[in-house]
Amino acid sequence: MRKLARKFTEDRCISEPSYPLCCSQVNARGRRITWPTHRNLAIMGALFFIVTLAGCSDSAVTSGVTASKSEAPGEERSVTPEESDPIVSSALSELEPVLGTVQATSGLIISSPNGGEKWKAGKAVAVRWTKGKAGGTVKIQLLKSDKHYLWVTKKTKNDGAFVWRVPSSAPAGSAYKIKIVSLKSRKIFDKSDQPLTISAASDSLDLSKVTWLHTKVAKWPQTSTLKVTIRGGNICLDHADKSSWPSISILHTSGTRKVKVNANPWVFVKRGGKWYGGTWEWMATGSVCKSKKAVAGDHIKKSPLERWRPKSGETLYFMVSALARGGKKNNFAARTNTVKVVWP
Repeated sequence: MRKLARKFTEDRCISEPSYPLCCSQVNARGRRITWPTHRNLAIMGALFFIVTLAGCSDSAVTSGVTASKSEAPGEERSVTPEESDPIVSSALSELEPVLGTVQATSGLIISSPNGGEKWKAGKAVAVRWTKGKAGGTVKIQLLKSDKHYLWVTKKTKNDGAFVWRVPSSAPAGSAYKIKIVSLKSRKIFDKSDQPLTISAASDSLDLSKVTWLHTKVAKWPQTSTLKVTIRGGNICLDHADKSSWPSISILHTSGTRKVKVNANPWVFVKRGGKWYGGTWEWMATGSVCKSKKAVAGDHIKKSPLERWRPKSGETLYFMVSALARGGKKNNFAARTNTVKVVWP
């Protein structure tokens, strides 16, 4: 490779005397190049060679890629770094992503969160960054295991700061990162160097003050965050553990078949200044939606809620736990947080 570099520079200067100063510098430096066998030093050597050529014209640099010369009349041979030195070839290939990253960031750098932060679902957090040359606007993503999970915002001013409330439904986990991308060019971006942690949302109801109509689950570990949606005739209680909690088979209400269930939904109702909590259905493994009418079904009909039905404007709390009706099943205990809902 050393001989190749020297010969290329000498030949180029002879064939293109219009670049005497540039070529003489390259030639002079080329004679001093040594190519170490150590991988990291090979990379440094490759950088030195590339930077040296950068001072010449585009044509000189382009020629340096293949370094062609005439060996004899009518015969032309092209020699590439790959043919002459596999170590240098490998080093050059490793340089590409490094140089690409420098170009992509263009000074856009996330300062927070950049790894190790602890966020809580349902709480407001600040995302901060150095603006760089990213243009006037950017978009911000929340990544989970380095893949897009949800949008923090699809468009905001590139002013270096954005305040965001972490969704209450965000599952607890420690593989989250933030990514910021310029709307001017998607090649201009940055993401957190290391993961941050999101913990489940806090209970919005003090479970120590609840009178339990069924199994008391206040001290069961909260492993998932609940999102409650009421639409049309259904109420949906979505959470990350809907498919992972262990299940059992019970007889379907039709009496004709068995169905796998792994959770019980809870409702908390205030009566006489006290909160009462009870299960109101079984949840089939992986399912999250039930009829609104089921909330006041037979399961909840225990004193003092024998005649209770939810009314429009009434404040209720909902929760989902692993199987708890009739005692803990499968020797497994887990639950979501409680979520406040004003009945529509």
